[in-house]
Amino acid sequence: MKTIKLLSAASFAVLALGCASAGVGQDYGAPPPPPPPTYTPPPPTYRPPPSTYDVPNKSVLKACKVAGEGVKIGEPYAYYANPKGNELSVNIPAGPGPGGWCQIIGVYPVGTQVDLREHVPSGYGVDRITVEPSGAEVSQNLEQGRVLVNLGPGVTEVTVINIETKPGWIEICKDGGRPGAVYQFTFIGMNGPQTASVQSKACTPAIQVPSGNLVVTESAPQEMTGGLTWPANRLVSTDTSRGQVTAYIPRGGTISTQTIITFQNREPRRGY
Repeated sequence: MKTIKLLSAASFAVLALGCASAGVGQDYGAPPPPPPPTYTPPPPTYRPPPSTYDVPNKSVLKACKVAGEGVKIGEPYAYYANPKGNELSVNIPAGPGPGGWCQIIGVYPVGTQVDLREHVPSGYGVDRITVEPSGAEVSQNLEQGRVLVNLGPGVTEVTVINIETKPGWIEICKDGGRPGAVYQFTFIGMNGPQTASVQSKACTPAIQVPSGNLVVTESAPQEMTGGLTWPANRLVSTDTSRGQVTAYIPRGGTISTQTIITFQNREPRRGY
């Protein structure tokens, strides 16, 4: 007869612990977990591929349009860029100040000079043109809505501010000069370039002109010593080398609110 020996509780616990350590009860069909991901940084010489506006020796020309006094938001204005004879045109809607709405005009080689011109609709004028960086500006002409820029590296931004040119009134006076001499002055009138004449120590009658900044040029600039306006705060600038006075003409003025522009000339020397 065989004898069956029962295990004690302590022996059974030791046997179970040994089976677990030997791998009894594990699922050998499951795949092992994946190793942790490894990251290899790019080599020091790595550079991302250039974008359209990140090309060596290239410059971006950007134009912005601001709706000034009397100009409707969203009203489109045509711009013409003429780099080296290849004319490019684009319409830019007028946006709210201070920055307006902008468009990329084009990408050009660094050092390209671009003549950017706005088609100014009848009844409107250019109040101000700014260039950033300012050193890129070569010249500008507010009457023609035109600016010449020399493009440097990066982005060159041109901002044009327009206003509605409701008529205002001016009077041109001559202070000093040769007694009895008649002087001529040119400016942009209601129908384009206009000429007015006035004798020394006299004034013209009231003349209707577009509002905004008005440049008046004397025909004898070598005699000019200064210029002023009444009211005084309407004087924008005086350039005696060119015989010019620039004055601000308020919109919708009347004869009673006219701007008086006075050209000061040296008195002739008297001999004995």
